[in-house]
Amino acid sequence: MSSNMTRTKNCSCAKWAPLFFCLTLVGAWWVKRTNFHLMKLETLHFIRERYQRFPSLSYLFKKPSNSYVAQSVEVLKHEGIVKLSGLISAEELALLQRDFEVASKNQIDVRSSTDEFVSEYHDPRQKFYASENPFKYSETLVSICSNKTLNEVVDLYLRKKGYVHKAVSYRTLPGAEHGEGSSQWHHDAWGKRVNCMILLADIEEGDQYMTFIKGSHKIQHTFKEYAQSRLKPEYCNGKLPLIEIAKAQGKAGDIYLFDPNGLHSGNRTNGRTRDVFIVNYSSDKSYFWGMDFPQEVDLAAMNNKENPFKLLLDYKKANPNAGLLPKYYSWVDSLEHIKSWL
Repeated sequence: MSSNMTRTKNCSCAKWAPLFFCLTLVGAWWVKRTNFHLMKLETLHFIRERYQRFPSLSYLFKKPSNSYVAQSVEVLKHEGIVKLSGLISAEELALLQRDFEVASKNQIDVRSSTDEFVSEYHDPRQKFYASENPFKYSETLVSICSNKTLNEVVDLYLRKKGYVHKAVSYRTLPGAEHGEGSSQWHHDAWGKRVNCMILLADIEEGDQYMTFIKGSHKIQHTFKEYAQSRLKPEYCNGKLPLIEIAKAQGKAGDIYLFDPNGLHSGNRTNGRTRDVFIVNYSSDKSYFWGMDFPQEVDLAAMNNKENPFKLLLDYKKANPNAGLLPKYYSWVDSLEHIKSWL
């Protein structure tokens, strides 16, 4: 009986899916032809939140290729965060660690209180080093981000093709005060997407691991909560059955995939230094950083629609003088520019 009920439910979903898709297209057509300058940002936000979560037809009934992918996708759907182990070999890890050190040596600028953007910097007060352009140092990082299993999990979770938008490298030193910058509860204010965090050193209890409120990725935040995305865990009260916190601990070479629409926070302690690469995947077309690549990378081979770097390469080709910064720096900035995300 249970099996029959499941089949009936699936058939029902399949029956109505084309109607939902058609309604979305009609809504998109109407928005494009409306004088969007007169529309309230809250309305655009509401439409965009739901449009981004709607699956593409090619992924509507797509199945995982194996049980490992299936289990990983289910955990990511349910909890908003999942750890993938064994995708990075010992040789690849050594290369990533080497490339990270090279990138860190170039972080000589100090981010000041001015508005000038610095892509590679050391913040002595918050005690971390960062590069906003790490691909240029690491052919191996480009290769890992193209991993078939990793991308299958990302795509099946998004229910559409996910593309790389941005990457950063972070070296977080011990001893900084907790509660500043990313070391406070927040969501990334970009809707449904996936962050890929690669651990380059072991992270255990007492170290500077990330925490994530399980299930909070399912919350569809209002426009107000995008404009001010620093929130407290109590925000989830009434929106989730309980507050359960995941700790992103693991061994060097482990990968954490998480939906940054969920509430998460860095944790500053006197534990070991944390070295990570973080890469953003999304189906949103409004937000690409002009990432650079090392000469060893065959860009021509990446120029196909199934490659996660395809849209980034298209963006760089169409905007050769754009530099590193994206055209629209945030979801809120790009809301009125409907063609950029629709």
